This record gives sequence, C-alpha cells and structure tokens, in this order.
Amino acid sequence: MGNNLSLIKKLRGHKRLLLGNHDKCDVRRYRDAGFQKVMSYRRFDGFILSHIPLHPDGLGKLINIHGHIHERHPYNERYRNVSVERINYTPVLLESLK
Repeated sequence: MGNNLSLIKKLRGHKRLLLGNHDKCDVRRYRDAGFQKVMSYRRFDGFILSHIPLHPDGLGKLINIHGHIHERHPYNERYRNVSVERINYTPVLLESLK
C-alpha cells in the first residue's frame, strides 16, 4: 500500500485501516495519508472485522468479517469472507452480511 498512500488522502469520507499482511509502513505514514484509525481488528454492530479469519475461540458471539483467504469459502456460518475475489471487486452492504 505504501505507493498508493498519496491517493488515500484524496478520497472522501472517514477512513479506517484494518492492517493486513502487506501493510508494512509505519502507522504514522498511514495516519499522515488520511486514515483516522489504524487497527488490527474492529468490533462493530455484532461483527468483528479483521484482515485474516480469527480463531473461533476469540469470536464470542460475534461474526467475523474478513478477507485474506481469497476465493475460498468461509470456515462456517460465523465467518463472512469479503475478499475481492468473493465479492466480484464490488462493495457489499453490511446488511447483506447479516
């Protein structure tokens, strides 16, 4: 992502970054690029959002929205794989993941 950081600042909206295995920059660079928050996961509205699928013991009653595993099917009903290959490179509504 390092080379594309200049583009991020131009985007409208509130930007939050869930770090993935290719995000190697210092956190300050991401913040300077316009990300309001930089985190490894986020709990939100009954979900836990992460780059990689989280271990089931850490989910509690939450559903894990993740990427990383590309086109592979999610492990079970407690996971939602939103890798770009699974969602046809198109944004999805949070409501559709419930």
